[in-house]
Amino acid sequence: MKSVVPVAVIVGWLAIALYFGSGGITRMENNNLIKKTIDVKDTAKVEYNGILFKNRVSMESIIEGEKTQKLFPWAEYVPSYLSYIITACSFGMIGALIAIILQLASKKSRIEDTPYWSLPVLGALTGLVVLGLSLLIPNLFFSGELDVKPGALMFICLFSGIYTEKFYENLYLIFSGLLNKKKE
Repeated sequence: MKSVVPVAVIVGWLAIALYFGSGGITRMENNNLIKKTIDVKDTAKVEYNGILFKNRVSMESIIEGEKTQKLFPWAEYVPSYLSYIITACSFGMIGALIAIILQLASKKSRIEDTPYWSLPVLGALTGLVVLGLSLLIPNLFFSGELDVKPGALMFICLFSGIYTEKFYENLYLIFSGLLNKKKE
């Protein structure tokens, strides 16, 4: 009976993270699709359900936006950059949940002994750190506008969430090494 609460918490975290992660990445992909309509050289008009579009990409963009609005009504009202944060945190959390489930599946831990509250939160914060690094590191080496690729962000956050504890150990080593070099 004691295991009911941890199971409910893990399932709740997973449902929330999957819903908001899916909505966030869908919003990001839709934004990329909209950007594609700006410089499209295709000028062949397309009709769909009695509506005339300037080209096929514009039509697909509108259709995807309508589908997104039905599944994730909140996504329309979220500033585009917030969708990156939501996606990163959600997939970091999913990764941490995978780590917990791996512990349970390999019988290394009992569910009551797993960090079912703290590790998913840390996984979400790991996603946020990964998003920051994905924006910071390229800008140290390149000038101009660089877009974060939604699929790459999703999987890097997911993998970082799975290895949250190792992620922070390595991040600490990297930054402490950099700070120690500056002191010399």
